Parts: sequence; structure tokens; C-alpha cells
Amino acid sequence: MEDYDALLLAGLFFALIVGSTLIINDDAPVNTDLLPGQIMMNRTDLSAPMISLDKWTDVLATRPFWQIAFGLFACGFSMNLLGSHGVPMLMDHGFHEHTASFSIGLLGLIAMISSVLLGNLSDLISKRLMLSCIYIFRGVEFLLIVLVMSEWQLHLVSAFGGLVWAGSTALSSAILGTVYGLRWLGILYGWSYFIHQIGGAVGVYAAGWGYEFFGTHLFAFGTAAGLSGLAGLVCLLLPICSTNRISVRKGEAV
Repeated sequence: MEDYDALLLAGLFFALIVGSTLIINDDAPVNTDLLPGQIMMNRTDLSAPMISLDKWTDVLATRPFWQIAFGLFACGFSMNLLGSHGVPMLMDHGFHEHTASFSIGLLGLIAMISSVLLGNLSDLISKRLMLSCIYIFRGVEFLLIVLVMSEWQLHLVSAFGGLVWAGSTALSSAILGTVYGLRWLGILYGWSYFIHQIGGAVGVYAAGWGYEFFGTHLFAFGTAAGLSGLAGLVCLLLPICSTNRISVRKGEAV
């Protein structure tokens, strides 16, 4: 039976991948295929300042990169925590394993839809503000999911969490590109996502250690809530970015 389940899952993923290639359009932004020097010559908004980098390591001396990196650390901490310890935590709180698994799956299902909506919304409002809201509301989600006492509360909290579960990584990449330009975007996002993965490893370990030491899941999930809330405040202090402009306040590049 398990072999059939694995084949069914593989077939489902194959159908989704092939289907997505048929509906996703290649609508690349302007200047996507140009080299960095050509992009600067073809910029239509020359008044929009960027933090220029002679080499990618210069980013380590600027504040926005570390703000984004901290947000991604909190993102990885919370995501991997819920993925590894969410179901055991709910089972320890008296929920049936099927109910616990369904609630985590419901969160992921809604996140698939919300990620598309958040992407469209990020073109209309400040990416900085949206990223901050995602982290803050995710912090609220981690407090609620460890405190729920009934199935309907659990499903409601899971649905709420799914709305803000996705989008933080994509928005982080977009803000990095807006602040520092496209030349070093690949390596900058790579290193910031590496910090995301460090956060994930710390989150999984901290949850196990916290449960063994304190005898409760509230330590790990409360820490995730605190980190997410702090990440929201940190990202709120990012340079003011929009689709076409960026305003770097005095002291942002340090």
C-alpha cells in the first residue's frame, strides 16, 4: 500500500509540474536579458538611487542585507519548526494524528493560493510593508496554534496561517534586487537563504531541546512567535521600496 501511495504522490507532482508549464507565461520584466552595464544605460528611472556595490562582499557593511537576512532566519526557524514538530505538538495537546496532519496540510494548501495573491498585491503596495506584515501575522499564528483547544479553532488558525505562510522569500529577493540592483542578486540571495537554512536547523533543534528541558512546546513556538514579530519590526525599517523607486534614508548604508 505504501508503494502505491508513493507512486500516486509521484504522479501527482508530475501532473502539477507539467500542467504548470502550460499555464505559466514567459512575461519577463524589461531589461531582464541585459548585462548590468546595459541595464544602467537603459534605466528609465535614473533618479531612483541604489546602494552600489563594487564587489558582493561590500554588502556585509550595509544594514538592509542584515535586515533581510534576519527576517529569513526567523522564517526558516518557524517553517522548519512547524514542519518537524507541528504534528507531534498537536498530538501531545490531545488532537488525533489525522486531525493534526490535516491542519498542517490545510495550512500548506491555502499557502499555495495565497502566494499568488500576495505576489499580485506586492506590485500594488510597499514590499517592505507587506514583508513586515507577513512576519508579524506569522508570529501571531505560532502563538495561536500552540494554544488552540478545539478542532474548529485549529482549522481556523491553520487557514489564517496559510494566508501569510508564503511570500517572505520571494519578497526578500525582490527587495534585495531593488536595493542593490541585479548584478549581485544571485549571490546575495544565496547567502541570505543560507541564513534561512541555518534558522531552520536551529528551529528544529531548539524545539526538541526545549521540549526535553522544559517539558512543553510553548518554549519553541513562543520563540518562533517572538522571532517572527521582531523580524516584522526589523523589516519595517528597511529602505522604502516600491515597484519603480527606492528611497534610502540617511544611515541605511553603514
